[in-house]
Amino acid sequence: MTVLDLFAGAGGASEGLAALGLEHVGVELDPVAAGTAVAARHRRVVDDVARLNPRDFPDVTGLWASPPCTTFSSAGSGAGRRVMDVLADGIIRTVAGERVMDRVRQECARALEAHALTDPKLAKLTPVERSEWAARQATVSALVVEVARYARDLRPEWVACEQVPGVLPLWRVLARALRGAGYRAWCGVLCAANYGVPQARHRAILVASRIPAHRVGPPEPTHAEHPGDGDLFGPPLPGWVSMATALGLDWPDRAAWPVSAGGTDAGGAEVFADRRTWSMRNGSQSRATERGVDEPAGTVYSSRSTNLRWTVTRPATTASETVRVSVAEAACLQSFRVDFPWRGTRTTRYRQVGNAVPPPLAAAVVGHLLGVDWPPIVAAYLARSARAPDREAAS
Repeated sequence: MTVLDLFAGAGGASEGLAALGLEHVGVELDPVAAGTAVAARHRRVVDDVARLNPRDFPDVTGLWASPPCTTFSSAGSGAGRRVMDVLADGIIRTVAGERVMDRVRQECARALEAHALTDPKLAKLTPVERSEWAARQATVSALVVEVARYARDLRPEWVACEQVPGVLPLWRVLARALRGAGYRAWCGVLCAANYGVPQARHRAILVASRIPAHRVGPPEPTHAEHPGDGDLFGPPLPGWVSMATALGLDWPDRAAWPVSAGGTDAGGAEVFADRRTWSMRNGSQSRATERGVDEPAGTVYSSRSTNLRWTVTRPATTASETVRVSVAEAACLQSFRVDFPWRGTRTTRYRQVGNAVPPPLAAAVVGHLLGVDWPPIVAAYLARSARAPDREAAS
């Protein structure tokens, strides 16, 4: 079995596929992210998914796709959400056999350029800049329709897609179209923390298969936000994995633990956590999502990864200091194995981490679909993602 991994990035889904023992090849436009994946022993074709002919990949039995989320996520431009009707129509027509990608991009660009005329945030753009902005946003947004093109042309045994929750309406459209093409399909939103990832990352998932033996639906959670007492069907699930547990440090109760601030902007200073409370801020300090280290992390967005900070607060004075989250820590919170060989500058590594699918989530989705006993496989992989006390070791 060979799986084609579209928009494969540094290898989040590839790690999950490899853990399941599946042969796979990924397509990724960013050569730095592709270099990371190759260093991690994943095959990569460095090219544009939109440019390639799906039939260049013969003998593909499974298709995984994680199209870029920047125009659909709350951390992005939101342009994709403004052209959902155009994208939905494109998905339907593509699965039906029409060649509409050029038209989809053009219609999206026209709609977004018209929107830019009334958006105060874009008011300062010149006509040329506005046109260029709309074309860029349209190109990225239309990539979600490429999933339908590959599914139609390859007709793999199964399809699995991952995106931010805002894309769920489009996954529902694709699910209906695939059912009309002979597949069974399910789509919904899954939380990565329910599968042992120390991050409450919600993702819209679609799975479809034309193989009767495949299990089309969501994988059963292995963890729970509020563990119960169990029932007739089995013992209670363990609770969500906290940041402190994942990183191997009991931070809230640890006194005088030295932390390297790292980076030239921080001057290499050290901060000492002496009976203080740790939490993580995700985003700008004015609009940050903050979670204590006894909780899973919030979603690690690629556009905000460089703004991830540990916040150290002295309860007695409410004074606080911040220390940048290292690449190694961010990767741990995405549940990558500790020896994953990140490549590129610090900024590009942060971006690769934020763009990636948590490997255990991919393994759970595909493992359940194929009828594999995936929980022990995911548990073994999670054991490899435990962090050593040296925060900067893999950064």
